[in-house]
Amino acid sequence: MYACCVLLCSYCAGSLVVPREEAAVQDSPSKSQGEINAGARVPVCFEAEGTLMKTIHPLELEARIEANEPVEIVDLRPRAQFEKRHVPGAHSIPFNELDPETVAHSRELPLPEPLYLISERGRHAEIAAENMDARGLDNLVVVEGGLQEWEHNGLPVDRSQNATNWIAEHHKRMVDMGAVTDLSAAPDQL
Repeated sequence: MYACCVLLCSYCAGSLVVPREEAAVQDSPSKSQGEINAGARVPVCFEAEGTLMKTIHPLELEARIEANEPVEIVDLRPRAQFEKRHVPGAHSIPFNELDPETVAHSRELPLPEPLYLISERGRHAEIAAENMDARGLDNLVVVEGGLQEWEHNGLPVDRSQNATNWIAEHHKRMVDMGAVTDLSAAPDQL
């Protein structure tokens, strides 16, 4: 047994990284990559231009949260979607606003700690992780399947009370920022 076994995935051209406790590597001339025990949970890492992209299953991330491990999650979906529903404790940095400087300055945990990226289905998180890794941020972990997989597994999400409350809160924020005039403050003066 080895500490870690990297297997090439012929389906997606990525790699599967199998920790020692979850895989038994059997040396055999006919199987140069080894075999995985049946039923073993395999954490997936995608290989993109020489780097490995780390991923985590939503159930494993939730277990870390429940175990009070330091976890920081960035939701890459548009803010309107984030405000309607999101993983509890997640922060919103929309995909189109993401850059290494923004991430570095907005971190709550020290930079060496993993930063978990989540998007609707996971693809934007993968793209962001690839781009950020190429720019020097290599501690990013993609939540597999995104928020859809998170919800599919029955994990908790924070939801807005209803669309009316969300619209009222959004309007208040816009007024507070000076982006719109608060017409509701003096309706009789219209």
